[in-house]
Amino acid sequence: MSDRRSGDGFFQGLLFGILGGAVMGILFAPEPGEETRKRLKKKGKELRDKAVEIAGEVEDAVGPLVEEAKRGVKEVAEEIEDAAEPVKDTARQKLDDLEEELARTKRRFFKGTK
Repeated sequence: MSDRRSGDGFFQGLLFGILGGAVMGILFAPEPGEETRKRLKKKGKELRDKAVEIAGEVEDAVGPLVEEAKRGVKEVAEEIEDAAEPVKDTARQKLDDLEEELARTKRRFFKGTK
């Protein structure tokens, strides 16, 4: 798991390095301001498009894992529910038995007081 996190940090550093290098290269290039703004705008669009593309790739890669995890959670929840059903049935039966015993006890008690 720590390998995965260090890989994420590497890619973040790489992305920031690329962005920083591109900005520095454009800013220090000997061009008039108008051309520099046009290049910055173009580079910004290129970087945005690349980020959207990478986000789509990540979603494509992670999407199936998320769906698999959802299915796994659903299966575990169903197993727990199935395992709890006998306990619920037993509790219902015990409650019914207690209610019947209480009713019998009340009848005997009130029968003796009349």
